[in-house]
Amino acid sequence: MTVTHPTSQPLDQEQKNRQFQRRWDSFVLLTLIFFSLALFLPVMVTRRPVPWRPPDRKSFVHSLQIAFAPQNHKVWTPTPTVSLILDYFTFGDDHLFFYRVHSLLGHLLKTAMLWLLLRRLRISSHYALGFAFLVTIWPNRIEAVLTPHMRGVIALTLFAYLAMFTATYINSPRWHLWMAGSALCCALAVGASLWAALLITAIPSVAWWCTPRGSVFPWPRLVLPELTLLGCLLLSLRMSGYLG
Repeated sequence: MTVTHPTSQPLDQEQKNRQFQRRWDSFVLLTLIFFSLALFLPVMVTRRPVPWRPPDRKSFVHSLQIAFAPQNHKVWTPTPTVSLILDYFTFGDDHLFFYRVHSLLGHLLKTAMLWLLLRRLRISSHYALGFAFLVTIWPNRIEAVLTPHMRGVIALTLFAYLAMFTATYINSPRWHLWMAGSALCCALAVGASLWAALLITAIPSVAWWCTPRGSVFPWPRLVLPELTLLGCLLLSLRMSGYLG
């Protein structure tokens, strides 16, 4: 006599649906990156001089020291400045194309992270795709890719999306690793712009949204990213000359 399990078929179907959804999401993400590349590549090639110079053109180490030093009447932005210093001492100042490639890679990664974040927040794939693509082709985002001194815009949004994405794994068995990653991204976002202060409310919001309904929200797990964010904001204000 054969014993049948009436629940096995629905479970198998649910697993197949999840596999199909993962494959569809991967296809959509690759399509988004492909079309973004197709839009940007025609305007990337140029040999014009780079309209940006490091703090010290002769010394890589001294340039880094200046980037992390206190500055009066100027916003402290070590995150994009360090990446531009690396570009300068790697590619020189006569190949703007390489600077734009670096910015474009960050822009594409940022777009991918935005789309993944929206999917984590249970936004349907076509709405998430439309919003991510709109952000990708927004005029000031294109300008940020083409102009080196606007790399802070890319750095801010990239690390902000990463900070929120990692925070959505607050209920993961390895939540401490995800929260440590979120804290690191918060520090890098603050190093790009003081607008990262918006993460103070954004991180708890996305973490709460991804918590299963009916379960207790584990607020204490957000202590590390939130304290890191507040500490880095105070440091940035102090280094920029706004505090004392």
